[in-house]
Amino acid sequence: MSPDAVFVDISCPSCSQKGVFLTSSLIDIPYIGTCIQTTIFCKLCGYKSAEVSPVDEREPVHIEFVVEKPEDLDARVVKSSHAKVIFKELGVEITPGPASETYISNVEGLIRRFEDVLDNLKPGLDGEELERCEELKRRIENVIEGREKLTIVIDDPRGISAIIPRETRD
Repeated sequence: MSPDAVFVDISCPSCSQKGVFLTSSLIDIPYIGTCIQTTIFCKLCGYKSAEVSPVDEREPVHIEFVVEKPEDLDARVVKSSHAKVIFKELGVEITPGPASETYISNVEGLIRRFEDVLDNLKPGLDGEELERCEELKRRIENVIEGREKLTIVIDDPRGISAIIPRETRD
């Protein structure tokens, strides 16, 4: 356990027993800025959770990025835990929930995260829902292979999210 860990008399979200260790520190993350990194750990059941929360709030942002060729998949994506993501041509809107995270990836990673959700949902689907899921997966592969364009919209009320094309990063 880290020397800056603090014992906190709260119930563990996993085992409901009292007493977890909490660490918190300020860190600087490229593209995001200063963040608070908080980790909780239950020594009884081993539950661990880490969260990174940006400190600075900015003006809300509305981003539209069009994926037309495979090279566009390399654009850097910063998505805050408060951002809504829309894949226009797929008719998909992803709204943030309580488990939403801030992360840095690339456009392909953002799309693949959605594909992972589809894979997790697929076993419980049938009929039209299953057909829609399979159609979305086919279309995602078309986007990845450059055969179909996709407009990605990110609406972030905290202004942290960004899509940074490779040519502006280099």
